[in-house]
Amino acid sequence: MLSMKEYLTASKEAITNLFRKPNTVMFPSEHVPIYHTFRGKPILIPENCTVCLKCERVCPTGAITINKQSESDFQFGIDLGKCCYCKECEDICRFHAIALSDQWMTSALKKEELKTVDVVRKKKKIKKEV
Repeated sequence: MLSMKEYLTASKEAITNLFRKPNTVMFPSEHVPIYHTFRGKPILIPENCTVCLKCERVCPTGAITINKQSESDFQFGIDLGKCCYCKECEDICRFHAIALSDQWMTSALKKEELKTVDVVRKKKKIKKEV
């Protein structure tokens, strides 16, 4: 059983919480602002990609796969189910072909829905004449 002092302390706390702003938001109708350092879903910018394979090699979970389809076309895949959002792929790419976005809602019913696939065309090297 509560003593009178404990009861008054609990009552005071309950009454002050009635007039306090709530700490939560009404999701999904309201969203919390995302900070600029947030690491969300990785996205590929195909026109910047040179298919150097550095992002695939540096990925600690093997979430990035790059497969050759033809002489100049490559299939670039990101498995969000494996991705740990470590930002290693973004840091290693000097051409800024991969970036972590602010998209964070990545729910799916099947594992296959978490995989994104893009086709990247390898740029031909242009020889400079002297």
